[in-house]
Amino acid sequence: MRASAPRSVPTIRWDVLRACLFALMVLGISRLHQHFAFIGMLRPGLLLAGIGLAAAWFHPANLSDGSWKRRWTTKVVIGLSIVALGSIAFGISQGGAFHSFVENYSKVLIGTFLLMAAIRGARDLWLFSWAYVIGAGCLVWLALFVFQLSTDSAGVARLNDMYTWDSNDVGLVLLVGLPLTMLTLRTSGFKGKLVSGAVLLGIGATIARTGSRGAFVGTAVVLLAYLFSLKGASVVKRVGTIVALAVGLALAAPQGYWKQMNTLTSVEDDYNWDAAQGRRQLAIRGVGYMLDRPLFGIGIDNFGRAEATISDRAVAWTPDMPGIKWSAAHNSYLQAGAELGVPGLLLFCTLVFGCIIAPWRLRRRIPAAWAHGDWEEQFLFQMAAYLPLSALGFAVAGFFVSFAYHDPIYILAAMTGALTAAVESRLRGSRPDVAVPQRGPVSPARGGRGGLGPPRARSGERVRGFAYVRSDDADPTRSSPA
Repeated sequence: MRASAPRSVPTIRWDVLRACLFALMVLGISRLHQHFAFIGMLRPGLLLAGIGLAAAWFHPANLSDGSWKRRWTTKVVIGLSIVALGSIAFGISQGGAFHSFVENYSKVLIGTFLLMAAIRGARDLWLFSWAYVIGAGCLVWLALFVFQLSTDSAGVARLNDMYTWDSNDVGLVLLVGLPLTMLTLRTSGFKGKLVSGAVLLGIGATIARTGSRGAFVGTAVVLLAYLFSLKGASVVKRVGTIVALAVGLALAAPQGYWKQMNTLTSVEDDYNWDAAQGRRQLAIRGVGYMLDRPLFGIGIDNFGRAEATISDRAVAWTPDMPGIKWSAAHNSYLQAGAELGVPGLLLFCTLVFGCIIAPWRLRRRIPAAWAHGDWEEQFLFQMAAYLPLSALGFAVAGFFVSFAYHDPIYILAAMTGALTAAVESRLRGSRPDVAVPQRGPVSPARGGRGGLGPPRARSGERVRGFAYVRSDDADPTRSSPA
């Protein structure tokens, strides 16, 4: 059955927590605070996370129910957190691993758990999908109008000097945002479609300017999956979207871009195949680090240190030899395995591939009638198709960059768990995104744990948000079709 575009868009109920998480996501993806010094001076990540935590603590009615703690995505992220802490104690540099955990990974984890707790249903999923799209749009603006191209010795021009991200990183971040932008294009009103269309074209142009072979391969895989997996969408629209992206990529391709892409067909002639600092040799050494320390690995963010201290090249080094580069793993799976050990690799792979498989399996359970239902049904129907494409983009592009501890996959994990809960709740007939908080705290006698949990429904009633609603009552907040 062909899906129709949602006929109305929701009214977002802003609160302090959602505003903080929205801003955190935009800044985390775009890195705008590094371009505008006055924003960076405010320490926005720390400030927004602190305000968000306070808002969640003092206004628990703005959170989803406690089921988010039992989702498989939450358990896997908790497992990764535990393994990362273990890698600090048993890694080759406790100080380096501790600093990386506190300064970087802990912030990602805090934001992830807040996002998991905050998403109550389809409206919040739509809101935070837009947060990623806007962040991607800001990154596109920087890449097209602020960051400059630089040409290497082989005559290949690509983006360079981009604050935190390098060109390969930008390719992965935007590749994850590509299907989410398609989703907002499909599920928004006229103005939202204009913004989404502009971001979509910008993503194609920026991926070309990165000169990233990993992003090119990931884009090809995602577009092929989009073409053959979204059977509910018009073939003409799917082909038109792919053609528009391809044209944007071709027109924006800088000097030497296609020459660089052609090297994909001659892998053994590439520097990365046999050079000591090439990716193939890095992978061989990285697997060795994991096998030598299979339980907790060499420690979070210690790959470069291992290259300079415990690798075969470092052990055999003499003063008359060239220096040894503290190289990153350049592969998210290798990074997780070498730095967190075998358990870390298994958990990371579970998170990445689970975010592909779970929504696709969920799509089979969604009734075909949702393709033409109300806004919520149509949005959940569409998101179950587009979200796994974002995870697929990460799975492919993540093979070429070290992104095991960065935001994108954890954002996708939070969305995947919330999507599953929203669909299951809708199938049971409830509306998890319509929160009608009571004026006073929920008493334990009405079903909450310590007054903070959701009440249990009495006979003839069902729970909606944090208040009782008669099962036969009309929903006054429900969006009606246009």
